Amino acid sequence: MSDRRLAAVEKSISDIQPTDVRVALTGTIVASGNNRALLDDGTGQIMITADVEVGQIVRVVGRVIPSEAGIELSTEFVQPLPGLDLEFFKKVSDMWRLEHVQTRSV
Repeated sequence: MSDRRLAAVEKSISDIQPTDVRVALTGTIVASGNNRALLDDGTGQIMITADVEVGQIVRVVGRVIPSEAGIELSTEFVQPLPGLDLEFFKKVSDMWRLEHVQTRSV
């Protein structure tokens, strides 16, 4: 049996499904405390396990964990992205996803 992890799939919070295993998210920390934080990517919010500061823009990779409140993320790592233009990043990501979906359907 291999010890390799599944690749993290880049997603928007609103696109996360309970059946997803490992995801990568990019957004802004809007609340934080007690090694937990609330990440907002403009499509939704998700609780993550991380010691980060409110206002930070970050990329988070972790495992999807169903909870009573919905879905949370058991964080494997947090990558701070100071200076990232989040609106521009979202536009480029949306264009890439659209192109990727169109290419797959051809």
